[in-house]
Amino acid sequence: MTSGWKTGPISVLTCITISLLSFVRNWAAVIALVLIVLFVGVYFLVNKFNSNIKEELANLQARSVTEELQKIKDKASEFNKSLLLMESLEKEVFGWSKLFEELDKNQVSGVIFTGLETKPFQKEIILKGIAGKREDLLVFRDNLIKSEFFTDVDIPTKILEKPEEVPFIVEFKIK
Repeated sequence: MTSGWKTGPISVLTCITISLLSFVRNWAAVIALVLIVLFVGVYFLVNKFNSNIKEELANLQARSVTEELQKIKDKASEFNKSLLLMESLEKEVFGWSKLFEELDKNQVSGVIFTGLETKPFQKEIILKGIAGKREDLLVFRDNLIKSEFFTDVDIPTKILEKPEEVPFIVEFKIK
């Protein structure tokens, strides 16, 4: 009895090869299908994540300034105003420092300063003091007149009547 099948090593090998190829094709199709599903899933997840980020960014840009952020902006503005005030004070202090340096440089022994005043909105300065002798006061006045820092130096002549312990008032402007 012979059936239509050949029973030999080649026919069994052919049958195993065909089965193996069919099995590999089926698994390749299954693996390809699984990979396609995974890639599609990852694509949708990334796309959803990207749209969420875009929505959050739009929300943040549309949101009004919070109270805390406004407080920080106000503090920064106050800090900047303080800096400007400090800069203007520094300029004023520098001017006063320069004035004191010039007065010290032009001072004569025997002349003592007792007060210093300024007139508002003017550069005029009033210096008060006592001179041991009238000659000391005249030398001090001449020093102020010769100085490149002072202008319009004025000492009332009535003050110069007393020869010793002369209280004085000198008015001058800064150049």
